[in-house]
Amino acid sequence: QLCDDEGTNVPSTVTCSLDETTKAVEQKLWPDHCIANVTTGGASSEIAEGLVTTRTDIFVLKGDNCQRDSYSAVWDNGNFSATKLPEILKSNHVTTVYLVGLALDYCVFETAMDIKQLGYETYVVRDATRAVAEDTGMSAVSTMRSAGVKVIMTADLNGLLSSRTETSFSRNSQATPSPVILLLSVSLIMAATLKL
Repeated sequence: QLCDDEGTNVPSTVTCSLDETTKAVEQKLWPDHCIANVTTGGASSEIAEGLVTTRTDIFVLKGDNCQRDSYSAVWDNGNFSATKLPEILKSNHVTTVYLVGLALDYCVFETAMDIKQLGYETYVVRDATRAVAEDTGMSAVSTMRSAGVKVIMTADLNGLLSSRTETSFSRNSQATPSPVILLLSVSLIMAATLKL
């Protein structure tokens, strides 16, 4: 069942055992969305025209293995393989990660928990996210806070960002030791932007 009687998006759940392991993995079945090479409609993976991108933006693909889903931008479900995000964070001397995007209770939640577990200062910008359902969204926020993820509002960003030391960064030069901040928008295709 993909929607309840009120039209709310409710995922169905199945448990799968993958061929290469005996580890059982829970899989939620979602409506089609963010499909590679689909450029129009609700299943499109196109980046919104209104989103400003620059030449320093880095795009990290996730969910590109048809054998297993991937909510987190760090690991696939089951933690069998990582994306390139951990190496990007490390090689760019990132210390702080701010997360925005969809969906708060799945992709944003899993990414925040994984990034926090990697040891980064982790923020979720609550009013720049949206949950699939209110109850799972509230549960995700509670769990993230308990794990040390800071849940903030966009109004808090100016103060947080202005208190950081500015860093000059070039792909061809060494990054200075001052903190680099990464802004992540999480969805099936995740856009990562170095904020310098």
